[in-house]
Amino acid sequence: MKQAFYCIILVLLSISTLASDPDRFYSVENNGSGIFTVSYHSRQSDKIKVSIYDSKNRAVFSEVIVNVSTFSRPYNFNGLPYGKYTLVIEDSTGKHEEILEYLVKERGLLRFQKQVPAR
Repeated sequence: MKQAFYCIILVLLSISTLASDPDRFYSVENNGSGIFTVSYHSRQSDKIKVSIYDSKNRAVFSEVIVNVSTFSRPYNFNGLPYGKYTLVIEDSTGKHEEILEYLVKERGLLRFQKQVPAR
């Protein structure tokens, strides 16, 4: 039961989709191995900039993909410190941001940590 709960949490945290325009959307998937797969789909070709920033808003990675309507790319976070990262996707419709959490994996399950506020 506990393992099923963690699997459900993993799926909910690891898949994200933005669909402000029904003809354009992207999704982010993380299978727990430190690799986030970003998929982008559009009806027309566009220039897409993908950037990843760390928790201090420093650029970790950036690339421009030109003249594509669909792509799927893996981004390997192994070797980076655990924590929160911001994925930014820019296309002709604007800038779209998504928070990614690169978490520690133990014994096949993710370990979730929550900071308790000081009293």
